[in-house]
Amino acid sequence: MAKEINSTKAYSILQQSGNSVLIDVRSSMEYEYVGHPINAIHIPIKEPPDWEIRTDFINNVRS
Repeated sequence: MAKEINSTKAYSILQQSGNSVLIDVRSSMEYEYVGHPINAIHIPIKEPPDWEIRTDFINNVRS
């Protein structure tokens, strides 16, 4: 089950586990213009203009 964690906890998990990955689910605009963590995998869950949850999101995460 998916859950939300803060950046400090995410960093700790990534440092302790060799098989964890960080998936950045923010929009492409946020990812490019606000910045993103090094080695983050970008799979946006919503995109403009409709901001609806993408129907292919889960399949993209699995692949």
